[in-house]
Amino acid sequence: MSDPASRQPTSMLTLSRDIGEESSRLRRERLVSVERGLRQVIAGHDVDSLQEMSDVVDKAQAVLEHSNAAALLSVLAESRAEIDRALAAIAEGRYGLCEDCGEGIPPERLAVVPEATRCVDCQRARDAA
Repeated sequence: MSDPASRQPTSMLTLSRDIGEESSRLRRERLVSVERGLRQVIAGHDVDSLQEMSDVVDKAQAVLEHSNAAALLSVLAESRAEIDRALAAIAEGRYGLCEDCGEGIPPERLAVVPEATRCVDCQRARDAA
């Protein structure tokens, strides 16, 4: 395996790291804010309040909102974990390198998905599995 530093020009790697780190931090802050709001939605729909509703449609809507909020919370938790992995990669000097094959992740991909820790091919293979 070749030296990771030789895979991308130093200035491009530094720029990618800086952009990726700032973008990841901002996205993480937004996710935490949305997660907090969703937890409030979930907390507002406990079993007692559902039992007190007299209209079946209202009950169904409340259950659906609770279910959707819980599902979105799960997706947000996974997104936050991806951002945390990318931030760890930055701190360890591995940012911009695929965690599966070790090759450089194209700067264009990092500009669109700064928390990416895999190249497109490895991510596709993982998604297909």
